[in-house]
Amino acid sequence: MTTLLVKRLAPDAVSPGRTITVGMGDAGLASGTDQLQTLGLGSCVAVIIFAPRQQLAAMAHCMLPLREDLDGSRMKFVESAV
Repeated sequence: MTTLLVKRLAPDAVSPGRTITVGMGDAGLASGTDQLQTLGLGSCVAVIIFAPRQQLAAMAHCMLPLREDLDGSRMKFVESAV
């Protein structure tokens, strides 16, 4: 399991945020104290972008490097997810 905590606070100040699970070939967006997680990364690639000022993070769980056909989610391919 891969988990990304968007905002780090002192342990006593942490308010529970949402846990957003990003499936294979999918993407998720988190803010504040939300967490992004994905399961079964294996040979796949998790592309994570973090904007510290805005306290936003995005994760795409990509399965293949290139989009050779138009079928399937755009987040399934690193080329189109980025």
